[in-house]
Amino acid sequence: MPSYNTTMGGIPSNANPWLLKEVLRKEWGFKGITVSDYTAITELNTVYGVASDKAAACLARLQIGSRHGATRARRLPQFD
Repeated sequence: MPSYNTTMGGIPSNANPWLLKEVLRKEWGFKGITVSDYTAITELNTVYGVASDKAAACLARLQIGSRHGATRARRLPQFD
């Protein structure tokens, strides 16, 4: 599970494409899944302001890979 720490550009590490794709997967060769904390995806919008709304926050996490994000996204009408 990625942490909540913010990285360069003010993006929380649990939604940072550079950290999760480039470093974790490409440089370190991680092949597993990442799982977000329960409120981490919603907080991309409500706390950090790096997503315009909850749907955008889910989409951002889905694009970089998150098991919990996929579960939450299925509950949103626009993903049905």
